[in-house]
Amino acid sequence: MSAIAKLGQFQDQFGVARIVNTTENFFEPDPEGRLAMIMPVITPHTDFGDTGIVDLIAFQTCCPARFLRRTGDGFALGIEHLDQDQPVRVVSNPLAWLALAGEAMLILDWDAPRFFWNAIRRGPGLIVESDSIRRRLLRKMDRSVAFPHIEVPLDA
Repeated sequence: MSAIAKLGQFQDQFGVARIVNTTENFFEPDPEGRLAMIMPVITPHTDFGDTGIVDLIAFQTCCPARFLRRTGDGFALGIEHLDQDQPVRVVSNPLAWLALAGEAMLILDWDAPRFFWNAIRRGPGLIVESDSIRRRLLRKMDRSVAFPHIEVPLDA
């Protein structure tokens, strides 16, 4: 509870709602649906020196590793930690993220665009909670390397 109280001092709160899956990874509110925790996905707006809600995630506390997204616009919880100098803890589910009072990153979209993976590559070190997350991160970052356009002039 203290971690949740600490998180609530600097981030919008979460709630509970009834939801249904619209697709495999997404949800929408439905008064006849199942109960789920709803958490905002906050992304810093560096141009404005502010933060904003870009998405919502929903999960049940009995199985937090299975979470759904509302819009798909958020790539990670705790993405702002990539701008710091200390290593970033990477967790596998929203409850682990809450237990650390948001002082970690939870990747929500393993199919995120290349710029997201490049930001992780350029960021501080990572501390992962399992070897499977480490391997998955390495695979994603390895595939995200952006190569420059290379050409050979005709007169060469």
